[in-house]
Amino acid sequence: MSSGATSLAVNAGFENGSGPWAPLASGTNFVVYQGGQVAGESARSGSYYGATNTQMSGGGIYQDVALSTSPGQSVCGSAWVRTQYPGTGGAGTFALWLLGGSSNENGVATFSSLGNAGNWTQVSTCVTATTAHTTLRIQFYPQPGGPTIDIDDVDVS
Repeated sequence: MSSGATSLAVNAGFENGSGPWAPLASGTNFVVYQGGQVAGESARSGSYYGATNTQMSGGGIYQDVALSTSPGQSVCGSAWVRTQYPGTGGAGTFALWLLGGSSNENGVATFSSLGNAGNWTQVSTCVTATTAHTTLRIQFYPQPGGPTIDIDDVDVS
């Protein structure tokens, strides 16, 4: 999705640990792994990737980024996801939220039937502001009770 510009997502490849990514609610597990730490897995790029699962609806991980938007402005993002090895069939949603305005707006991309190991799948979505906003939230919602989802190379512009 990037046109050579720096991604709005901070620590987009989890190379600097977990921050500023955080679990949305209790019941969500979130870990950053180094390639090889889980047997049969490596990062899509770099050395690290994020992993999350949840038992509750609305659980997942997110980060908030200060971003002033005007009506008509679009924000687009992509990420690479897979099921944590040895599982398969991971599912969930990748969402971009525009917050801090008269109403919240979002763009979502659902994913399902994910493979594992080297079988990364790219998901992407966009959201267009209809009012002014002050915050962009980048969020991943794994399917409640489903297998762990691995995430790498988040790109938002």
